[in-house]
Amino acid sequence: MLSSDTMVPCAVFSIATGAILWTSICELGLLAEQAGAGQIAVLLPEDVADDTHYWDGTGFVPYPPCPGDWAVWNGAFWTDPRPPRDPAADLAARRAGASMTRANLVMAAVQAGIIPIADAAAAARGEITPSIQALIDQLPAEDQLEAIVRWAASTVIDRTNQILTALGASMGLTDEDLDQLFGFTAPTEE
Repeated sequence: MLSSDTMVPCAVFSIATGAILWTSICELGLLAEQAGAGQIAVLLPEDVADDTHYWDGTGFVPYPPCPGDWAVWNGAFWTDPRPPRDPAADLAARRAGASMTRANLVMAAVQAGIIPIADAAAAARGEITPSIQALIDQLPAEDQLEAIVRWAASTVIDRTNQILTALGASMGLTDEDLDQLFGFTAPTEE
């Protein structure tokens, strides 16, 4: 039998979560004094560690596999403390970061039936082809010059380019259609 002044390994855990708060060595007679409010101190078995086990109310139990660095143990299971995803914000960020070369945009526009194959090479060079002029003609007069100059000067087209958006709208393309032209679709809620 152990005497009260025998040094023993102990663990102090949270009653609320079962998480082991710390491990230590203390005198057996002082074991109960190791715990504060909302805590319990117990003898620590040799095969138990604070990063591998928790207290389930009756004994130490190994944690189930952790799903990721973001996970937090709540006393019964792993939880995700991160704020919920905002699909609209995710989509806005994706659109803001999407761009492609004029050549790739022309290829996508040809595949989508927006620009005829016969105009593809000239359009990729930045020329205003009859099919592109027809699109530009659908814009308000004050936007037409900017569209002509930007098409001729740009080698990279951003998804959020206002002229591109206006051209798409004049053709009856939705934002989702333009997203697909840039090679992505709106994220879905999980």
